[in-house]
Amino acid sequence: MDEGLKALNKAIELKPNDADSMVYLNLMYRQKAEIDTDEETRQADLKQAEDWVNKALAARKAGTAHGSSEAAPSASQ
Repeated sequence: MDEGLKALNKAIELKPNDADSMVYLNLMYRQKAEIDTDEETRQADLKQAEDWVNKALAARKAGTAHGSSEAAPSASQ
């Protein structure tokens, strides 16, 4: 799990507005929180997850997101 977090953080370092990496970081922190035994660490991981999903949403809303998912056509078109 730590290697996955490290790789995703590196992806964000290389592409700071990569919303897809931000979303995956959110998921990784949520998964990590599932296996945490310490409640304080669990809450910190959930906070990190929430922060990353909010950053991803902000990047997509601002139109600065890099990645493949924002280029996909919406179902309402």
